[in-house]
Amino acid sequence: MEGKMSPNSFIDPQSLAAAGRLKAPHGKFRVVGVDTFEGPTADYLVGDFGTSAEAIQVAHKNGGEMNICYVYDDTGEIVFTQGTL
Repeated sequence: MEGKMSPNSFIDPQSLAAAGRLKAPHGKFRVVGVDTFEGPTADYLVGDFGTSAEAIQVAHKNGGEMNICYVYDDTGEIVFTQGTL
């Protein structure tokens, strides 16, 4: 599934979202993965990238069945989603 999708149903309060770590550093794009098979605490930081194109390419490569990758901008907004539940 591509496009915008809220990760909140998969993010546990002890995870990256609760820690305020979804927002990318200034001028960067952050890719966060969620292993939906493992459950709500299975989110992980893939990395920070200099361009949205680079981050989206990484999300395409890493997102798949039961693994969703979200690309966040430096305001904390989701700009791209790749993967399925």
